[in-house]
Amino acid sequence: MNTRFVFFALTYLSFGVLLNLVYLILLPFVLISDPLRRQYFKIYYKFHEIVSNLFWETRMTGYQVEKSPRPVIFILNHQTVLDSLPIYLAYPHLCKMVVFSGIRWLPVIGLIHMFLKNIFVNRASKSSRKAALGKSALYLRQGFSLIFAPEGTLNPTESLMPFRIGPFRLACEIGVPVIPVRQETKVLFGNKKGLKLLPGSLRIHFFEPIDTTNKRPEDVRDIAFERIQSFRLT
Repeated sequence: MNTRFVFFALTYLSFGVLLNLVYLILLPFVLISDPLRRQYFKIYYKFHEIVSNLFWETRMTGYQVEKSPRPVIFILNHQTVLDSLPIYLAYPHLCKMVVFSGIRWLPVIGLIHMFLKNIFVNRASKSSRKAALGKSALYLRQGFSLIFAPEGTLNPTESLMPFRIGPFRLACEIGVPVIPVRQETKVLFGNKKGLKLLPGSLRIHFFEPIDTTNKRPEDVRDIAFERIQSFRLT
């Protein structure tokens, strides 16, 4: 864990503590006025953008997501435990993220995920996965986009692990497009054995949306997998 990472962590957590304290004070009013956390998302996005821009540059290529139809399901590869930090820089939409249930117990970060009303899932539990997909469907119908990492676990290699079918069944059922995403985060954050923060750019490539109309979930999954697997960021 290098000095640059320690400085980033202290800066991020300090600002995060301040944001969460203010939000806790306002929480009784927020529960009534902003139950879906739309305003919190906008505030968090700006906070996250300011802090993150102090430490890295985000380079986005491919499809212009700000012009994407809403809502959509983003499908991305999952390289490090810190993938959730740059995600909101890349997706400037009202999004909900499906995240590992254990992350809720992380200091500050866990509170941010809870305040954002992201979806926690224990991937080893069938009932938890089912509940997460049910909540995801509700969010889609409320106009939120969703972010999934369908490999289901960390994979710092270039080759993808098999995708779980759940997000693609959901996309076909609700009738929303799927946007595959290839991201390269380990160049900034090291690998899962040792967190670092290295100089460089966060690289993210968005593919054209996959229309799910009259498609089988398996076909949509295979298209998304092939696009992400075959693409190499340069």
